Amino acid sequence: PSRASRLESKDREALLPWDRIASVLRPYPGLTYADLGAGPGVFTRKLLGVTRGEGRFLAVESQGEMLKVLRSRLRGWVREALPGAAKVKVLPAGDGIPLPDLSVDRALLIHLLHELPDVAGYLRHLRRVLQPWGRAVIVDWNTTADAPWVGAAGPPLGSRVSASQAKACARQAGLGVLQQMAGLRHGWGLVLGPSVSI
Repeated sequence: PSRASRLESKDREALLPWDRIASVLRPYPGLTYADLGAGPGVFTRKLLGVTRGEGRFLAVESQGEMLKVLRSRLRGWVREALPGAAKVKVLPAGDGIPLPDLSVDRALLIHLLHELPDVAGYLRHLRRVLQPWGRAVIVDWNTTADAPWVGAAGPPLGSRVSASQAKACARQAGLGVLQQMAGLRHGWGLVLGPSVSI
């Protein structure tokens, strides 16, 4: 299967339970949301649903082919009259996060860190774009074992970022760890914000 179809599969959805992610992200209508490393837009669509399309929605993706898929999905959502779909702005990532300072209330980074060449540098960009009250939810792969899904393993163990590494990079970037997510299948989760660490 294509990478987009794997990212949209039921198996991956089981690894990334939206109800648990939403409970720590704390979305509500009217905020500005950034789906960083949006892929085909799975979580962008979930954000539209949970907010009834009320807010500002930014989908940031670095890979050219995935950007094409994301834009195609977005056109479909607009045709379906999905609330808020016409307001979604799709942005190519480039270097860092192509958003103004203090422009984001809530950010999602789902299975993104292992793809970044400079995690601390990227999180500095995240700190720059987050509002002082902002929250970012990061979910990524465990570093201790392969996690098969859709007949294929996750990323190579050597490219994965541990929760402790992510915490260290966050602190270097001026972000506090507000909460840790326990019990995720084959992964870990952190909630970050410009606040006091635990």
